[in-house]
Amino acid sequence: TSTATGDIVIPEKITVDGVEFSVTRIGYEAFKDSKALTSVAMPSVTSIGYQAFKECNALTSVKMPSVTSIATEAFCSCPSLTSVAMPSVTSIGGSAFNGCSSLTAVD
Repeated sequence: TSTATGDIVIPEKITVDGVEFSVTRIGYEAFKDSKALTSVAMPSVTSIGYQAFKECNALTSVKMPSVTSIATEAFCSCPSLTSVAMPSVTSIGGSAFNGCSSLTAVD
């Protein structure tokens, strides 16, 4: 379970011990059950892992312009999610948006 809250932007690069890495994937259950996460922008991410944002109850919008692949149940049970921007997506896993009862806009 992540403790991420509010509006977050996933950086394009991170530095660990002086080594720079590109951020291209959100891993398995990375933000699962983050009850106070309200929006996510991920400009360089290309892949969203299994249940990465599952049960993020306050999540209302997601912007992922470079994402091509969304795994099974990635956004499952996000009842407040109203909009998703994913213009480059080519693959969406089963139940990826199951339980997103407020979803009204998908780009």
